Order: sequence, then structure tokens, then C-alpha cells
Amino acid sequence: MTTVPGFSGGGGLVSTIDDYSQFAEMLRCGGEIDGCRVLSEDSAREIMTSQLAPEQLTELPELVVSGLGGTGEGLGFGLGGAVALTPPANGIPAFPGEYCWGGRASTTFWIDPHNRLTVVAMTQLVSPSTVMLRDRLHSAIYAR
Repeated sequence: MTTVPGFSGGGGLVSTIDDYSQFAEMLRCGGEIDGCRVLSEDSAREIMTSQLAPEQLTELPELVVSGLGGTGEGLGFGLGGAVALTPPANGIPAFPGEYCWGGRASTTFWIDPHNRLTVVAMTQLVSPSTVMLRDRLHSAIYAR
């Protein structure tokens, strides 16, 4: 295990793209990966289901700064990540039920159960322009 110096109770994930991709794919597949059950289907579903009441959703735009992209409009929050409740008004393609999270240095992932798609992008770039990285990647992947 790698030890990273510093205090960060809510951040500082250290992983490989392969491990992170397997984790995300396991969630997309309802808690199972390569024939091995890691989480119950109920647990995986709860992780990717919004747990917030409508009045709590007004604080979500603050999360956009952490790399989720968009405006935060139409997002709920599951157990550890954002959940698309409605397609975003900003025109970035997203489907209700999509589950995602982003990191301060522009690492991002999303799971699109509707299209059976898992996307993981890992970077180490912190700047004001990186908030749009997920939006650009999202648009490029869904472009037809």
C-alpha cells in the first residue's frame, strides 16, 4: 500500500485506472464483477440512488467545483456520488440514473446504466478550466 502524506479526510484517493474501472463496473453490474459478488444488489442500487430530499438539492451546485461538471442542476446525491435525476439543462448528454463523481484534480468517472457504459478518466490537473473536462469528455463519448 502507498502512503500519501497530508491530511484529507474526504479526498486523496490513490488507485490505478484498472482498479477504479473495475470498481465502477462492479457498481454498474449491480455489485458483481467477473462472476464474483462484492456487494448485494440492494446495496449497489442504494449507492446509485439519490438519498436527498428535494430541499437538500439546492446545495449540490457547490459539488460542481470538485469536477462533476455542468451546473449541478438535475443532480441528486447517492451514497458517495452524484445521481442524474433529469437530463441537464446545459445540453450535456446525461441520462436519469447516471451515477458519477469527480475529483479536485479532474479525475472523474460515471456509470450510465441506460447505455451499459462505464467511463473512468484520471488526470492530475487542477485549474479553473478543469471543471469543464467532464462535460467535454461526456459530449465527445456520446457524439454520434
